[in-house]
Amino acid sequence: MKRKIPSTELTQARGWALRLNSLVERALAEQPGADPDRVRHRIIQLGQSSPRKGSSRSLTRGGGVSTKNKSAHSQTRARRRKRS
Repeated sequence: MKRKIPSTELTQARGWALRLNSLVERALAEQPGADPDRVRHRIIQLGQSSPRKGSSRSLTRGGGVSTKNKSAHSQTRARRRKRS
């Protein structure tokens, strides 16, 4: 069954879409070679959560190096330095 969307929700959604579009256009004006879809997606992500949550989300998805891998990587580097 289709529900009827109240006009206030439509007005809010329309306003949000217009603000998003203006932010995307402004970003593209500063960075003409940027992909509009990626810019739009990033702006939406930034609007949905705090930057700290976004950073931690990036790290949990593999955007950063875990401490276990980091220490193993450091040990490998140290061995390579000793050989040289």
